[in-house]
Amino acid sequence: MNIDMHTHTNRYSICSETDPEDIIGRMMETNLDGIVITEHNAMWTATERQQLLENAHGILLLWGIEMTAESGMHYLTYFDLDGSAPRLFENMNDFELLAEVHRVGGVVIPAHIFRYGRKIKLQELENLNVYGLEIKSINITDEEMQRSINYAKKLNLCQIAGSDSHTAYDIGTYYTKFNYEIQNENDLIYALKNNLCEPVTETIIHSNF
Repeated sequence: MNIDMHTHTNRYSICSETDPEDIIGRMMETNLDGIVITEHNAMWTATERQQLLENAHGILLLWGIEMTAESGMHYLTYFDLDGSAPRLFENMNDFELLAEVHRVGGVVIPAHIFRYGRKIKLQELENLNVYGLEIKSINITDEEMQRSINYAKKLNLCQIAGSDSHTAYDIGTYYTKFNYEIQNENDLIYALKNNLCEPVTETIIHSNF
């Protein structure tokens, strides 16, 4: 299954131009099977999620949150939406943020860790106890991608890719291929924890037409 792991809409990410209703149409033009909406520091309500799902035409829609931590690092967080929600807030201490997501059985994956010249040591990343790394998106250069891959390999972390889209056109630019059937957030978490995926970084949009 091909899933874009990192996307934004204008529902809760003020930096995004993507209208949620445009997601479905755009995805039908790509080879994606699913998408994870990861707004900045916010989660859609259950009612909002259900309304979009009703118009999904069988396309897999999942949700996570891209959290900004105290250090300035951005973390893609994925957790069971039907279970106990983690207590998260913007600029939360990094270790407390990770502990809270792990408490509810979720997964935390740092996003674009070398963006803007950020320097993070391998030991620092190891201390965070994360499950994987985002190694490619629109906001990750090829050089930063290779450095991220090197870190992921050294720490035996899963590697994911996502568009980090802020316009509908960018959805699916990069994505993650899962060797596991994903039907909900729990399936996604299981696949990430067991490294049943690989990033797709050399293609952009594959149209079905």
